[in-house]
Formats: sequence, C-alpha cells, structure tokens
Amino acid sequence: MSVFMVDKEIVTCPERPRAMFKMGLSMAFLLFCANMLLLLVLIQRDFMSPPARVAMAVDPPLEDITTNTGQPTAPESSRLPRRLPRDFRMARPEECPAAMHKLTNYAPASMKSKIPYSRQKKFVLGGYQQIDKGSGDYKLVAPLVAKLSKLQHEQGIFGTVGELGVHHGRFTGALYMTARETEKLIAADLFEDLQYQNVDVSGYGNRQAFRQGLESYGLNETTDLHLVHTGTTEDLPFDWHVQSDFEPFRLISVDAGHTAGLTFNDLEIAFCNSVPGSIVILDDFFHNLWPGVTEGFFQFASMGPIDNGVYPFLRCEGKAFVTNDKALHKHYYKMLRSEPKFKLFLNAYAHQVRGSKVKYMMNGVEYLKCSSDKLKRDTMHLLWNSLVY
Repeated sequence: MSVFMVDKEIVTCPERPRAMFKMGLSMAFLLFCANMLLLLVLIQRDFMSPPARVAMAVDPPLEDITTNTGQPTAPESSRLPRRLPRDFRMARPEECPAAMHKLTNYAPASMKSKIPYSRQKKFVLGGYQQIDKGSGDYKLVAPLVAKLSKLQHEQGIFGTVGELGVHHGRFTGALYMTARETEKLIAADLFEDLQYQNVDVSGYGNRQAFRQGLESYGLNETTDLHLVHTGTTEDLPFDWHVQSDFEPFRLISVDAGHTAGLTFNDLEIAFCNSVPGSIVILDDFFHNLWPGVTEGFFQFASMGPIDNGVYPFLRCEGKAFVTNDKALHKHYYKMLRSEPKFKLFLNAYAHQVRGSKVKYMMNGVEYLKCSSDKLKRDTMHLLWNSLVY
C-alpha cells in the first residue's frame, strides 16, 4: 500500500493492494497445477508400469532336529522349522514320562506328617519369618497350600514334594509342612557358588541359609531330603524321577529361571515328572519385572509335550496354581470356592458387564483370584494354624 504525506494528512493509493491480491491468486493457481501434475505422474507410474516381481520365500523341508544320541540339537536357522526360539530345551513326547502314560506310581499312603506336629505349629505361627524371604513374601498362599495338600491326600494322591529355586527356603518350608512320612523331599538351586549361571539375576540362593532354615523346623538336609540338586535346572533330565529314584511329584514349586526359555524348561521338568492331579505352583506369574515367566507358561501350555492339558485354577500373590488333570481342576476350584475360611479372599469374577458377571478364565478353564491385602499377619497365622494336619 503506497502512503503519501500531503499537508500532514495520510493519503493511500488503492492500486497497490489490488496488484498484490492478483499476484497471490496467481501463485496459488500455479501451486495447484504443480500438485495436480505430480498426482498424474504418480498415477501413471502405479497403473501403467508392469508389476514388480516379488521373490517368495520357501520354507525349507522339515528335517530331523536330533542327533543319534536322541538329544535335541541347535541346528542352523535354515534347518529350524520350529515356532519356539532356538534356545528352548524341548522334550520329545517319548522323553517325557507323563506324556507317554499316566504316572500312577504314587508314594505309599499315610496321613502321618513328616515334620512333627509341634514343629509345624511353631513354624506356621511365625517361625517361618526367621528364614529370609525371596523376591516376595507370602500370606494367603501358605494356608492355601495346606488346604490343597489335604484335598490331594483325601483323593489318595501321594508323591514327592519339591521346589526348583529355593533361595533360602521360606516357601520351601510351607511346602514341606504338608509332606507325609512316605513322601520324599526334593530341592534345586544354583546356590552361591554357581551364580554366574544366573542369567536373569532373579535370586541369590545360599546353601548354608537353606540348611539353617531346614533345621529351624526339624529337618536335616542329609538325612531327611532325598535330593538337593546344585546347578541349573537345564541339567536335569526330563525323566528326573526315574533317574533319581523318587516318586513323581504331588506338589512342586517352580521359581528358578525367569526367562521364557528357562520357565518353559522348568515346567517341562515339573509336568513330565508329576502324578495325575499334581499341583505345580509357578512363581512371579504376570510379574511386571519378569515377563518371561508369563511368556514361558503360555508357550508351554500351547506347545509343550503334555497333551492331557495344563489347567490353572488359582492365582494368588504372584503365583499360579496349575494342575494336569481336568476333573481334579474342577474339584480344587470347587472346594476352594466353597471353603468358608477363604470366602472373603477368593473371587471367581473378574468384572461385571451390562449386569452379567464375567468369570476369570485362562487357557480355556475357570480360575480363582485371591486378594490378601486386608489379611493381617496375625490373622494369617491363625488361619494357617487351623489347617495344619
């Protein structure tokens, strides 16, 4: 806009703004034409040029991935038609005793406890706190283990009790409290001397602390435990109970490696060496710091060697309680849900949608979820004490 000073008054020239407006319209029209031209060029390239040839990858033929010794090998990626990662240790069905047939070689039935009644009472009323805890403490899971063990014994299920990854043995003690005099006790850990094999740094076991924990409730490692495996669980054979001469597991806790591969391996060891109706307790399930545990569980449930099923029936305090028998899954679920002592702490419903309650479901079956936040320690001791048998 032109501006002139005439007798101290401002006078504008109208021709200048008209010229600038026309120039703007011209530039906008040129930009529009350039965009349309570019669009036409792209359309011509896409629709008028011959299609590009795409190289299709062809899967290599399936090959035997075992050696003459019968042990799985780690073949080159071009020879690996598996869906699981290469570092997973997989058992073939013929290597897994429970996959071939039901393991009915139970321990002899006896309701007499392995640990004296007075020692049990001292442990459950607070003595367990003398043993250092691992990554997490327990409250409700301890009395739940006692209740479930009694249900097993009432069903005639007797077998070995053990734990993979004992740390110092606090939860191991809760498991051993349920053992009857005919049932063997098993433990496995890297302990302090083999921590260089602890690839996920998920714990720090100590052999001396574990022995002291045993002694606090009247057990001796040498005379009362059938076997203490010192080393990685990847060294254990899939037919462990056969090679080490013990009855298959009735109750076993899995709390060793926390990667997906190690969890898969440990569940193989547990399920391949378990009687029907056994209970496998997987620690750190759905833990935000150890996602490999959850990943390994679902990979095992869908691709492991056990065809008769993996049936979770309880989640509590970071632990998943799983069995290998569908009929007994229903029995454990029903008996826990109807137990008055646990009524305030167990819930079968995840949420409510449009007036309908939705049950907790996993791997195709229903399960219960516990809430122990409001359970006081003294109340837990009394509850646990009432379930000692």
